[in-house]
Amino acid sequence: MLVPALGVAGFAAFGVSSGASSPPPLGIYIGYENTSGVSSLGDAIGQQPSYAMDYLDGSSWSSMESGAANEAAAWSSSGRSMTFSIPMLPNSGATLADGAAGDYNAYFQTIAQGLVANNEAGSILRIGWEFNGDWTPWYADASDASAFVSFWQQIVTTMRDVAGADFKFEWCPDIGSSVGNLANFYPGNAYVDYVAEDVYDQAWGAYPGAATEFSDLETQSYGLNWLTSFAAQQGEPVALGEWGLGAGPGNAGQSTTAANEQVSGGDDPTFINDMAQWLVANHVAEATYFDDESSTLSSSENPNSYNALIKDFGPGGVASTSTGSSSAAPAPAPTTTPAPHTTTPTTVPTTTTTTTTTPPPSSSGPPPGSMTTTTLASNESSVTVGDESSMVFTLTVSPAVDQTVGIYGDGGLLDLCQVTVSTANGTGTCAFSNDELGPGLYLVGAVTVSGPDYMGSFSNFVPVSIEMPS
Repeated sequence: MLVPALGVAGFAAFGVSSGASSPPPLGIYIGYENTSGVSSLGDAIGQQPSYAMDYLDGSSWSSMESGAANEAAAWSSSGRSMTFSIPMLPNSGATLADGAAGDYNAYFQTIAQGLVANNEAGSILRIGWEFNGDWTPWYADASDASAFVSFWQQIVTTMRDVAGADFKFEWCPDIGSSVGNLANFYPGNAYVDYVAEDVYDQAWGAYPGAATEFSDLETQSYGLNWLTSFAAQQGEPVALGEWGLGAGPGNAGQSTTAANEQVSGGDDPTFINDMAQWLVANHVAEATYFDDESSTLSSSENPNSYNALIKDFGPGGVASTSTGSSSAAPAPAPTTTPAPHTTTPTTVPTTTTTTTTTPPPSSSGPPPGSMTTTTLASNESSVTVGDESSMVFTLTVSPAVDQTVGIYGDGGLLDLCQVTVSTANGTGTCAFSNDELGPGLYLVGAVTVSGPDYMGSFSNFVPVSIEMPS
């Protein structure tokens, strides 16, 4: 499949401008209707999470219908933006094909009515999460893609048609894929408001250490880099439906091996730090930490990760605001893959991940089907008006490509300079060549456009201060 080219319009839509104001990205799941648990964690952080998540009981259609009204009533006074994870099919038995035919629309109409009647008409609905995992009743393999898409469209159309509804819909596969191209399961922008994945700090058989593992999460096929690039192509915001520590043996982010077994980073504050920085660098709209089971955080359970969450998401932390602090590290680069995790909320099963390996770059450019990583740096963080040309940007594209890459500011509207890279070097520099920026703080980024058989990427964002002469 040829991927559409990334362009400046998509770059602007992806939120490059520093002027926008939105809530900090942290969301919390901490158990069924556990409003007080979210508040207690917010007190510990020193800043209440803007978002919370809960799961409908998927035992049967009737439990989903009644659960929607009950959970909405429990959360409606919390003052938080809610995400409700809604099973696509109940455990009691049903099929994607029948859903695609509209046979279950009445159930989703009742669910929507229960949410609207209890003041959750504007909530985010995470329909059929982790559909690419065979642990879900709504598991969809390559042969089910058409039925999955049609069923999703039936659900969204039905729920939007309920009087008073203003729902936002989150499409959320598990990271990685054993079912082929995840784009084949995308219902279309008219039916999706957030593009998301579920991500945990774990691997299968061998955990390579915190730094390598996070790079693997980014660069594996259908990993985090794919997520941000695919969302940008759709012009939709990025979210993380679930993120958390891994299940299985682990030791503070150190390398761990266990044959034919799930392994993890254990109590791994490095994963929390890396994820906080990644959320900011990639302007993630919302990311729900799964504070349950192996991911539980407290002063006695995973205390180092608990302290890292407080530091990173509390006042002054790297992810304490919608754009984060200017010290946020750029998002990292290429390698491999994780494997199944087992996170199970009180009422609904959920898990994570499959295994694929990104092919190594060749000397002639990115291998077919691969995705680039673009990183940007500047030689100084501030310049005075009239001296803009002293600021030099360094750009690196990996795997190397043959193209000229634009560096932009002010929401992608201002072309600051151009860097020509090639498969021989993959890197280049350019001096600030645009004097249209007035005094102020700006976020600057770069766009590597997609080639005929590889996927382009957005860079991290570099804060630039333009100051008046003293």
